[in-house]
Amino acid sequence: MPRLNRFWSHYVPQRLSSCCGAKSNALKCEMDFLKGPLHSAKEILDILNSYPLDVLADPSNETAIMESLSSLSAHLYLFSDERGKEILNLKATFPEMIQEWRVSVQGKGRRNEHPWSSFEKTRNLLEGLVKKGEEGIKTKLEKLYQKESEFEAQLEAIENSSRFLKEERQELLNQIKMVYSLAEEEAS
Repeated sequence: MPRLNRFWSHYVPQRLSSCCGAKSNALKCEMDFLKGPLHSAKEILDILNSYPLDVLADPSNETAIMESLSSLSAHLYLFSDERGKEILNLKATFPEMIQEWRVSVQGKGRRNEHPWSSFEKTRNLLEGLVKKGEEGIKTKLEKLYQKESEFEAQLEAIENSSRFLKEERQELLNQIKMVYSLAEEEAS
């Protein structure tokens, strides 16, 4: 890991600055630089691929690589158009690649777990969800029973009121009949 960090953070920028101080000797600089170990973005990728994923996913290495890619992209005039595009593309996609590598490293770590531990985690998660679901259903059911008893009490009160009103109506009808009968008797 220190080798990777040292290479990316020191070698590339120093090599660029030592051979590319002035733009006037750009051709000589390009020739000197291309004689070195890095003459295309493909080789940069090859170097990246030679390291284990967990090393590349290390944030300190990511920073060093990004700094080196920035140095390379700052000196694109040293490269052909095709190589310059490769470098810019690598610089643009590198953070995403690192994120994918981190996910891959995490996945690799999970694959090393015993299958039963994954099963246990899943089972515990499901048990928790079922328990939470059952508690939620039980709470809702209790609320519904409470509402049912409240509605039953209201229905009973309405039925009592209805019965009372029917009795009053009947009593009123009886009184009207009586008054009518008395009025008929007096009229005859």
